[in-house]
Amino acid sequence: MKKHLFLTLLTVCVLFSCQKGNEGGTSGGVDPVGPIGPVDPTPAVVPIVPVEKETDLSTIGTDYVAGNGELLKGILGKAVKISIAANSCVYLQNVTISGSTEKDFAGITCEGDATIVLQGSSSIRGFKATCPGIFIPAEHTLCLDGEGTLQVRSNGFSSGIGGNGNLVIKNGEIEAHGGYGASGIGSQRYFDGEPNGEPASWDMSKPAGASHAVSGNRSGDISGTPWKYEQWESSMSSSMMYYYDNGTFRASWNNPSDYIARVGFRYGSNYEKSHLTRNFGADYWYNRSGSAQYGSVGAYGWTVDPLTEFYIIDDWFSNNPEAYLGKKFGELTVDGATYDIYAYLRINAPSLQGEKTFLQITSLRASQRKKGHINISAHFNKWDELFHGQTESVPSTSGTSAYTVQFGKLSELSLLCEVDGNGSGNIEYTYFDLRDNYNDGRSLADCSFGNIWILGGKVSSFGGENAAGIGSGKSSACGNITIGANIVSVRSVAGVSAESIGKGKDGSCGTVEIADESKVVRD
Repeated sequence: MKKHLFLTLLTVCVLFSCQKGNEGGTSGGVDPVGPIGPVDPTPAVVPIVPVEKETDLSTIGTDYVAGNGELLKGILGKAVKISIAANSCVYLQNVTISGSTEKDFAGITCEGDATIVLQGSSSIRGFKATCPGIFIPAEHTLCLDGEGTLQVRSNGFSSGIGGNGNLVIKNGEIEAHGGYGASGIGSQRYFDGEPNGEPASWDMSKPAGASHAVSGNRSGDISGTPWKYEQWESSMSSSMMYYYDNGTFRASWNNPSDYIARVGFRYGSNYEKSHLTRNFGADYWYNRSGSAQYGSVGAYGWTVDPLTEFYIIDDWFSNNPEAYLGKKFGELTVDGATYDIYAYLRINAPSLQGEKTFLQITSLRASQRKKGHINISAHFNKWDELFHGQTESVPSTSGTSAYTVQFGKLSELSLLCEVDGNGSGNIEYTYFDLRDNYNDGRSLADCSFGNIWILGGKVSSFGGENAAGIGSGKSSACGNITIGANIVSVRSVAGVSAESIGKGKDGSCGTVEIADESKVVRD
């Protein structure tokens, strides 16, 4: 495999950063290790007040806090934070918040107790993948009321309506969608150090925002994200790359001798932190077609001190690349498969530091896939174990050479597609999330939700993989759930290995009380 100077990489998706200032907060009565006990009485909610002010979100250009008696309407045109002031009643009238970038906030953030009155039809999506569509802070309550409709969802891994507080639904038509491991209404997933799985229920409509065309050999920033893009090819052809505002991208090629498209982090040659100090991971879903003599899809990057190029190959075109990867040094079983680990010595080859000799390390997955989670840190740790500064005989471009093998300090990390050998085809990443800290020190309480009362209206809630439709996400907790007799209907759809209403996989939930089962559909 030929390598070149690639910029890019990595996302700082800080799980707890959706709501600053909640450190150490509780979860609205949630016991993070188990059920909560008897159902709590319905809490007092912020009263409905007449409309005193109207604000068109299309005119908002900076972060904005709506106050008591304010009506919000229109389409939010910029990636800015919309909040509701504590102890406020706010009206939503035909509001659209698309959450199209990896900005560090939910679609709507409640700063304390709040009531939202629904008028017309509104759609809310969170911004950062780990932030919900609507965020409720710990020890506070949101009440949904009114005659309108609301569709609310996360932008990847959180709940449609989530955070750490309590929810009361009195009226309206609510449709909530959770991301992978997260409930539609309730808690998101808690990462226990090795998130994993096939994201069968991820939203495939992820390409969002403007489409930016890249022609020729070029790289640059993706505005509003921590990532960079890069396209590189060794011979000019009709190859083309397009990236979107949320990191997803697509590319096509036509008979290049070597072609690369990628998006991710570039830390630089002076990256101050070892790869051992963070929890790196990627989640992706893509479609591809076409052919190439050689091609690989997966994670890619460089280290410095020493200079090392690395691949984690989850998929390939045409031929299995094993014959090109050098000497096998070991194996790693992670993310549902075994990866064989190889090393090859590139002598005076193109690199991010010019023409250099460097070690190329590759983890090759035994079975191909086009969606899933890559526990990148697990590969880093295994490579440290296998390549720790000893001298080894390594295949090279000029035979077998003795070389000191070691994995260095991370400089670049990305998700890429690389093809060689005069084929033509295309690839489109419809889901992209690359991060350098999956846990970020969050406790189970940080990921847990409070109590839920559905007392009226029509509610449909869809949980992601391993998550309840209404209740807890994977490995997290939710409080008590009460569904009253005066509802129109409730439909709750669970992800695989989760309860429809109640517990997600390996999660916990308090008491579930339903007054009229004939009005409730569990799927």
